[in-house]
Amino acid sequence: MTVQHLGGAAVDRISLISVISEGETGRVFVAIDKVLGRRVVVKSLAANSFTDPFKRRRLMEEARLLSNIDHPNLLRIYDYAERNGHDRFTIEFAAGKSLPDALEEGLDFAAKVRIATAVASALVAVHRCGVVHGALSPKSVLIADDGSIKVLDFLSTNTALDRPRADGQWESPEQIEGSDATRESDMYSFGMLLRAIFGERDRDVRSLVASLLFDAPTDRTTATVALGRLQRLAKRRVRRIRTGLIAFAAVVFLIAGAKYTIDVQRERSAAMRAQKEAEYRRKQANDLVTFILRDLHPKLDAFGRLEIMDAANSEALAYFASIGTDNISPREMSGNSEAITGLGRVQVARGNFPNGLRTLRRAIEVAEVAVRRAPNDDDIRLNEATARSFYAEALGKAGRYSEALAQFRIYANTVAVLVHRNPRRFLSKEGYVANQFGTFYDRIEDSARALPELEKSYALCWRTMQAETTKTSVLDALIACNKAGLGLLKVGRLEDARRRLEGGRAFLESYLSRNPSDHTMYLLLAMYRENLSAVALAGGDVPQATAHAESQLAIMERLIQFEPENADYMRNIAIALRTVGRVSRVRGDVAGALASNAKGIAILEAARMRSNEKMLLSRELASSETEQALSLLAAGHTRAAASSADYAVSILEPIKNEIVAQRARGNALLVQGKARAALGDAHGAAIAWEDALRILQLLDGVSLDPRIAEAHASALMLLGRIEEAKPLIDELATVGYRNPEFPFSAKAERVPAKLKKGDA
Repeated sequence: MTVQHLGGAAVDRISLISVISEGETGRVFVAIDKVLGRRVVVKSLAANSFTDPFKRRRLMEEARLLSNIDHPNLLRIYDYAERNGHDRFTIEFAAGKSLPDALEEGLDFAAKVRIATAVASALVAVHRCGVVHGALSPKSVLIADDGSIKVLDFLSTNTALDRPRADGQWESPEQIEGSDATRESDMYSFGMLLRAIFGERDRDVRSLVASLLFDAPTDRTTATVALGRLQRLAKRRVRRIRTGLIAFAAVVFLIAGAKYTIDVQRERSAAMRAQKEAEYRRKQANDLVTFILRDLHPKLDAFGRLEIMDAANSEALAYFASIGTDNISPREMSGNSEAITGLGRVQVARGNFPNGLRTLRRAIEVAEVAVRRAPNDDDIRLNEATARSFYAEALGKAGRYSEALAQFRIYANTVAVLVHRNPRRFLSKEGYVANQFGTFYDRIEDSARALPELEKSYALCWRTMQAETTKTSVLDALIACNKAGLGLLKVGRLEDARRRLEGGRAFLESYLSRNPSDHTMYLLLAMYRENLSAVALAGGDVPQATAHAESQLAIMERLIQFEPENADYMRNIAIALRTVGRVSRVRGDVAGALASNAKGIAILEAARMRSNEKMLLSRELASSETEQALSLLAAGHTRAAASSADYAVSILEPIKNEIVAQRARGNALLVQGKARAALGDAHGAAIAWEDALRILQLLDGVSLDPRIAEAHASALMLLGRIEEAKPLIDELATVGYRNPEFPFSAKAERVPAKLKKGDA
């Protein structure tokens, strides 16, 4: 027997008393913990309960997270053990009546509020830890005999086997359509639950329910906000929201005041006093929205908590829509456009592309009116260009690449006009334009077109920094240098890439020696180290690749001590662990590789559950699972390797049509095929390699990145198409590509046309 403790008592000291439920997937008992003398529930799952390894992994991850939560409204998971292939959980026992039974017997308003508040508090606790309920309904709520409220029926604590947990009556629209459960879908189900508890009579409850039942998931109130509203409901008095949320209460107050005053102005247009009051309140609201977008937004984004801004976002957008463009000056219009742009960026960051794109389009429309009324005002024209650049960026993230490129070109033309008018002031903006184009082309793997733009951005930003050395100009120059170095790697110019990156690294380390507390620059240094490790590994220099990877990890371990919940730091430390894992495997330390990858995967799993950047983190998690599969194969753990590779492919399935996910998917399919081949499934291996080849051929036709060419050649070789692979191998040899894990080599007599074009 293998016992894995989650905390509490081991299963060997448990005496079973009676069966609660029994079915094909297992049995659930009431039992006694003989040591602590308490009743518990034991849930034993049959060995064949999971046909899909992802579902078992999800169950185990939820159980691990719940076992670490000590909350009065949640059942504790005391222990987990695996016996003869059976997963066995020991869970807190609670007896009482279900919420439907209690409602049928009758509850007063105070009792209903207490129950609703307890459920909201439980959701706050689990959502913070990355756990989603996914099947919340009145049957999921127990009023225990001791009066406490318990939320039941999580995936790991559900005791009714062989029947679906979820009831379609309580599911969100996106769940009904087949999407996975999320925190937002939990909140929709909570809204339905509140409606069942309270009915439609109470105005405050109706308002809360309405905020939870929006069709768009990102528009729904969060558990934290709902809990606060229920706590205020219990006391029937209004409180100000404290700490960081004070800004949002003020926004709603000021916007409401601004709207009211505007209405007064329309009704009494001749009243100068009302007009002045309207202008004053509009300025207050605009200033506060600007504070939120410039100060609070980046801080909340760093911690993956942008959902806190949703309520204020909705109020602010309604406010700006009420103002229009008829009775305000071009300058005020331009300021409104800037604020609307910021609100649209928050929506995009939350993954709400349809609303985000509409908001950004509206920002451009307002800015265009301002430009028409004040065509010679450079600040107004710059604001219009900036709104358009963010709109173009959002279009690219949404996969609408041709539209994005068209908007970027309009943005570039506007900047060119501004530079012509005032070169001293606006010349630095050309660097931003080049950076935007380079980043866009890099995103779609068009490395030949990306590099000239990235090099141009680097040259312009470096020149600006030399003319006026500020923290912003230094940061811009170093970011541009790092991107240009990576761009050189992606066209196969390995030595040029190394020199460019080493030059930027030396400058950055010199800067940090004078500014040792600048965390932003340390994060950038970690990125330099990551890219230098990639260049060294591509050139076959394993010691240098190892040194850079270990330095990257050391920097991130230091940074995360300052802000353990910083979402950007979490993602980057996971990337650093993957980099260390890769070089560890290359130099033969397979155990070290497995340990590093496992840590990184755990971090990414937790981050993905609560982050706004699902697509980015899905790619990173899939890449880490692919690396782990390679290390497991190296260790001889073929079944575990197959499980990791299958999981990597499944993670990318929802975004398989996105260009940015294609490289990760191609690599995952290659490793999936290797794992299947190791298990003796030649047919399954061939299918995976053929799928990988289709993806990698397309990418290699656009990109000059030698790492894509390596993957393309590997797919051909694994399928036995050696003659087709030889030209690719020749290309790699020509540019000095010597990745130790790429076993094929050949000499080339000439530089292939594709790589010659990349040098241009």
